[in-house]
Amino acid sequence: MPKDTTPDGAGRPARRHPWRGRSTLIAGLVAASLPVAVIGSSPAASAATTPLVSTATAELSAGGAAITPSATTPLVAGDQLRVTFNEGVSIPSTWSVELTDGSTLASFDASSSTVTGISADVLSFTLTSGGVIGMQTKDLEVVSASGISAAGGGQWNLVDSGEVLRVDPLNPTDTTSPTTCSLIPGHTRFFGGTNCDIGFGNPGPEPPDVFDIIPVPTTDLVGPPLDNAPEVITNCAGYSTDTVYDLLTGTQLGKQACGTWPAGESTLGNTTGTSLDYIPTPSLVSFEQVGVVETLPSSQYLSATAVPPQLTGIQVSGNSATFDYNTAVKCETPPPAVDPSTDSFNHTASQYSYSYPWWATTSAGADLSYPPSPESISCPASGSTAITVAYAAAIPTPVRFKFTGYGFGYYVVASTSTPTVGERAASESAYYGPGGALVPPDPSISQLALDSSSALQPSGGTLILDYAAQNAVQCSITGPAGTSVAMQYRDSGDSYPQWSFSPAYSKVPCEEPAPATPLGGEAEVTVPPNTNSNGQPDTYTFTLTASGVAGQGAVAAKTLTLTVPAPQPAVSSFAVSKSSLDSSGGAVTLSYATAYAQSCSLSVSPAYPGDPSGPVACNASNVSTVLPANTAQTPASYRFALTASTPNEPAATAGATVTVAADAPPATTTTTTTTTTTTPPPPPPPPPAATPVVTPVVPAPHVRPSLTPDVTAIVHGRVTTKGRTWVRIRGTNFERRDTVRFGRRLAIRIRVVNPHLLLALCPPGRGWVQVTVHTARGTSVKVRSSRFHY
Repeated sequence: MPKDTTPDGAGRPARRHPWRGRSTLIAGLVAASLPVAVIGSSPAASAATTPLVSTATAELSAGGAAITPSATTPLVAGDQLRVTFNEGVSIPSTWSVELTDGSTLASFDASSSTVTGISADVLSFTLTSGGVIGMQTKDLEVVSASGISAAGGGQWNLVDSGEVLRVDPLNPTDTTSPTTCSLIPGHTRFFGGTNCDIGFGNPGPEPPDVFDIIPVPTTDLVGPPLDNAPEVITNCAGYSTDTVYDLLTGTQLGKQACGTWPAGESTLGNTTGTSLDYIPTPSLVSFEQVGVVETLPSSQYLSATAVPPQLTGIQVSGNSATFDYNTAVKCETPPPAVDPSTDSFNHTASQYSYSYPWWATTSAGADLSYPPSPESISCPASGSTAITVAYAAAIPTPVRFKFTGYGFGYYVVASTSTPTVGERAASESAYYGPGGALVPPDPSISQLALDSSSALQPSGGTLILDYAAQNAVQCSITGPAGTSVAMQYRDSGDSYPQWSFSPAYSKVPCEEPAPATPLGGEAEVTVPPNTNSNGQPDTYTFTLTASGVAGQGAVAAKTLTLTVPAPQPAVSSFAVSKSSLDSSGGAVTLSYATAYAQSCSLSVSPAYPGDPSGPVACNASNVSTVLPANTAQTPASYRFALTASTPNEPAATAGATVTVAADAPPATTTTTTTTTTTTPPPPPPPPPAATPVVTPVVPAPHVRPSLTPDVTAIVHGRVTTKGRTWVRIRGTNFERRDTVRFGRRLAIRIRVVNPHLLLALCPPGRGWVQVTVHTARGTSVKVRSSRFHY
């Protein structure tokens, strides 16, 4: 899912959703991430380990007097560096401490100093030799240490020893945060100066702000199948390097150069500027408290650590959730420049949201931005470490909570009455529910079928597939070469489905069956026409893949094979070499050509010995035959017929006739006989012949093929700014001057793309209506595929 890094003062980046274009204040709420473990997910777990931190430091001369740090005062042999800890410490025979004064980096150990345990929690190092001698006392900083640990074994935690007051250099006069820098009582990693001597306009890096804490892998809405979580997102200074530490143990969790990010971040709609660090933290878990320090190549300093309030536990009761923090928190009030009447997202409970089930990115009809929207927030009294948020209904379990830490001036939760006063809470997500529910059910696919409104035609074209998956967060459909796929998904809060047309982005949130969408989701697949001259069908197999939660490895797949039939068989030519023979018969050749036929056969009537009746080759061919002699006194006619066939299609036939002349009659003998005859009188003349009746021959009227339009499918399209809907109407015999009616109402506008596709802007209406297309040739028939629902 896209994550949020909201503005925290002028010049800091805002992140926007890749296809909604709404502000981060909304899109950030979708940025919930998914946990893989409940380690450290309760206040008890967070408090189980107390880090060894330095609570005070001092520089003393050989006589024990305090040294006033300055840029011209060097360390000399005999000077003491003293550290006070929060608990008892131990030091072995091998140890070291590394220092910097901003220009020099050097270390001292048992060979160049002596160490004295002043008390159980205080160590004093007396310098004797080595590279630290001569270093300037101003701003001496402990960069690293080894071998110094608490009595219980925890190493000196330099990260948690360096918290700072939060002062935004871009808003130095803002009344909601401190305007001065001073030493934080009980927290320092310096032997000289204060925590505010570096950064914020002074030499060295400033503490990076934590924009987002994503503890576990997540699944995106549109884009690559896996995000790059776990990760921590911070702001950073150019050319710097940020390092993430566990504040309780000092363990390094990840490291990243400023302005770089893992592959794929830019495709998720995330800002990937030169002032952001996307720091991979593979072992980060829910509720883990982290700190980030920064280094610059031009400085030997480490930044101090900005530590915002962080979640330590969540308690759920009915429709309320109480969020516990590791420090006292308060609800910020809107600054004067913000008008709550025009910006309802400021300082509201909408910063808290949850997803159910915990691993889901969407479900049919769900609003992705607020699933659900909290109704109220109970701001704590001074010194409280908990905030309670009320939702509209009882909170199910297990769920994934997401707190979205808005930018400076736009946040609810901030520290109060603590050394980190004014520090905003970082974005953070956490799981709530039983441990056994951490692994969701495996995804499954209940449907992948050709929609009833689509029919496979030899011409190919665009078809609609219905699909539905359960327990899946992302679906994709792939097809073979020559095809394309466009998948439908429902945008947050939109009544109309959106479409992803590019095959490169054919991964969308899965649609689960629900009363509002009983068929789940839809996809458009385009297949090419069948051009097989041999009449064989074309088959295309599409695969629906439904993925479960990222990192779980669960994937379901289902295939659907679409068969594009060949066109109806045809006999393009059929002829005989001779149409007539003399009575002795003889050889003739039958020449023919067929198209789109799988089988062909010849027949002859009447039959004769050796006639070519039976199967013959299709396409173009010749067949020779010898007709027998005709011994009859009348001509003999032989009718040849060629039949071209393809299963499930009407056969095509063609014929030709060959005539064999009649045999010559036998010779006869003529006998002459003389007889006497009497000539009878001539018969009377015949009556006058009547005038013949001439019946005029009237040619049969030419019957024009039917061009009546047909509607075979209606598909929702985009929605205009006025709330109207464009729909695609597929069918046949569409013409430029057609009209379209939705029930009794004319479409507001239509555009005929081609004889098989037109676009229509729906008139107002509701419920089911019949869509009809009217042309000069007639009106489309009302069938199931022409029904439309508003």
